[in-house]
Amino acid sequence: MNKIIKITILLILLTLIASCGYRFGYPDNKNIAKIYLPYLKNNTSEPWLDNYFIEELKRELILHPNVKVVFENEAEYFIDGKILDFKKTSISYSSSDKTLEYRLELKVNIIVKNKYGKILKQKTFYWNREYASGYTGKRNFDVGASEAKKKEFLKKICAEIAGEIYHWLFSYNF
Repeated sequence: MNKIIKITILLILLTLIASCGYRFGYPDNKNIAKIYLPYLKNNTSEPWLDNYFIEELKRELILHPNVKVVFENEAEYFIDGKILDFKKTSISYSSSDKTLEYRLELKVNIIVKNKYGKILKQKTFYWNREYASGYTGKRNFDVGASEAKKKEFLKKICAEIAGEIYHWLFSYNF
């Protein structure tokens, strides 16, 4: 008898969930924005910055079930733009005049177009973050480690901008 009651309750719950329109998993295909992301133009002298940025933007977009990153011929929307500016500034120094901390600044212009080329949205994003240079005070300081740290922080900045772009894109409909 106890087993029959449990099965009955389970069937009632499943019926209620199904009738309320609740769906498990991804929404149907008609509610998914199909987006193509070409590499952005990099107007800076920082190598690989465009790659880092697109990598992080794709990663951000594919996390959400309402977006599908597709090939150009399948796209409804195109996200294009330029990396306008990149600066790396020393902001604190050791007593021996070695940089202890840097500020990275990044400025990116994003343009959203529909498949007919009409511009739907456009915005310039600006981001900056500070990071430690990794200087240890030792004579044989590893410059490569400092560059690796810069790359790590560049990717973090790009990921943060990508999150901001996602929210800007979907704060209201295209």
